[in-house]
Amino acid sequence: MPKRSKPEFKTAAAFFARYRDLTAGGFYTTPQGTNDLKYIGNVPLARFDGPPPEVLRKDRCGSCTFVKPRHRVTSWIEENSLRR
Repeated sequence: MPKRSKPEFKTAAAFFARYRDLTAGGFYTTPQGTNDLKYIGNVPLARFDGPPPEVLRKDRCGSCTFVKPRHRVTSWIEENSLRR
């Protein structure tokens, strides 16, 4: 429920906030919404270098770090996990 609404508008403010959230959620699950977000889908990346440095600098907690990946792709067969 919105904190800044006047007591006489609490119910209306809560309704509007809920309606806004449902509308936004509905839009961003449509093809137009995913295009707006530039969402490419559940696609594996060949490589992930972690978040950009400017994002890490904006970190509010100041304690988040990122460990560099090892850049080695291992298949399940190499690790014998499918042969067991």
